[in-house]
Amino acid sequence: MKKDYYAYETALLGQVLNIPSIIEEHSISAELFEDRNYRTIFEAVQRARNKGLKPDLLTIGEELRTVGREDLAVALAGIEPLSAANAQFYTEQLRERLRSYNLSLSLSYAKELLERGEPTLSVVENLFTSATAAMQAAPETVDNSASRLIQDYGQALQAKIKARKERSLIEIGFGVRALDAFSGAIHPGEIVIIAARPGTGKTSLALQTAMHCAGTLRLPSAFFSFEMLKNEVLDRLLAQKGAAMLRDIRDGRVDIDSIYTAMVELGELPLSIYDGRHDLGLLRARLRREKALHNLQVAFLDYIGLIDAGMMGNAPRWERIAEISRSLKLLALELKIAIFIVAQLNRDADGTEPTLGNLRDSGSLEQDADRVLLLYRPNSSGDDSRIIAHLAKNRHGRTGRLDLNFSGENVRFS
Repeated sequence: MKKDYYAYETALLGQVLNIPSIIEEHSISAELFEDRNYRTIFEAVQRARNKGLKPDLLTIGEELRTVGREDLAVALAGIEPLSAANAQFYTEQLRERLRSYNLSLSLSYAKELLERGEPTLSVVENLFTSATAAMQAAPETVDNSASRLIQDYGQALQAKIKARKERSLIEIGFGVRALDAFSGAIHPGEIVIIAARPGTGKTSLALQTAMHCAGTLRLPSAFFSFEMLKNEVLDRLLAQKGAAMLRDIRDGRVDIDSIYTAMVELGELPLSIYDGRHDLGLLRARLRREKALHNLQVAFLDYIGLIDAGMMGNAPRWERIAEISRSLKLLALELKIAIFIVAQLNRDADGTEPTLGNLRDSGSLEQDADRVLLLYRPNSSGDDSRIIAHLAKNRHGRTGRLDLNFSGENVRFS
C-alpha cells in the first residue's frame, strides 16, 4: 500500500501548530516537508518562536507577510490543530522518505562518476561519504536524557562485569604482558601511537600487537604496511611465531617443512595485510570494507608519514599529517575500531630521551591520540636488546616508563 506522505505532512504540521514544543522533542526540521507551502509555514513558525513569540495565526501570518507569502494565510487557517499523539510516527515516516531520497541522489552520483571513468575505489569512498552525510541529514530521534543514558550505560556495564567474571571479556592489548598491565585495556574508538626513531622496533611492536589481537584474541584485524611488501611482513610474523630467525627466513636458509605449521597457523588468522601506496581516500575505503565484510576490530598503519593526503598534496607537511590524524580519529569512532598508528620521532630525539614534542611534523598526532608510546634505547646501557617504553600519554590511565627486552632474532618484545 502506497504511503500518503502528504497526509503525514498535513497531520504533523497540525500538531506543530497546536504544540510547537514537539519540534525539539522529535527533532523536526523543515527538510521533512516536501510540500513547499507546508515548508514555508513551518519556517514561519520557527521564526516566530526564535523571536520569543507564541506561534498562532496572527504571528505566523505576520511572518508569512515578511517573506511575501501572505497568500498562505488561507492554507494556514485550513490546517486543523491536532494532538501530538502520533507525532513520532509521522516524523519517522517523513524522515525515512528524506533518507531514501538523499541516498538515491548519492547512488545516482556514484553511477555518474563510474560512467566518467573514475577509479572504482575512489567512487566507493565518495559513496560512503555522501551516503553517510545523507543519513545524518535526517537523523533519527534519539533519547539523550540522563535517565535513558544511565539505563543504557548500566546495561553495558553489567554485561562487561558478567563477561569479566566468566573470563570472556576481550580486551585489546599490545601482547607484551608488562606493557599491557601498565597501559590498561585499549577500547574501540581509540587511537594509539607507537613512535620511535628508525631501527628501534616500532614496526616489530605493531606486528606483535597485530599477532596478539588476531591470534590470541581472535579479533578481525588489518595491517597496512606502506614501506614493506606483504612478503616482508609475513617474514617477520613467521619469525615472531618462533618458526626461525628472521635473517634465515629472509635469506631462504630454512626447511619449508620446519615452518609449515607456523605458515598454516598464520593463514588461519583473521588478519588482512595490505601494502603499497595509499592515499587517505583509499585507506578509508578499505577500512570501511574490512568493517563491512569482516567486522574489523583493530587496524594497524605503518607508518603515518607515508599516507598520501590526496587533494592536500601541496599543503605543508604538518598540515597534511594533521588532516590525516583528524580523519583517522573520526573514522575510529565511526567504525568503533581501535587504530594503532606507527610514527617517527624527529632527529631531535637522537641521543636523548624523547618527548611528545618529538613527534614528527605534527602536534595534532598528540592531540588526537588516546595513547602515545615512545620507544628508545638508553645511551648508557650498551645493551641493544634493552628498550625503554615511555607511555607519554594515556587518556584512560597512568603514564610512565618501563623496561622491555627486544629480541632481534625473533623481532619480539618481552
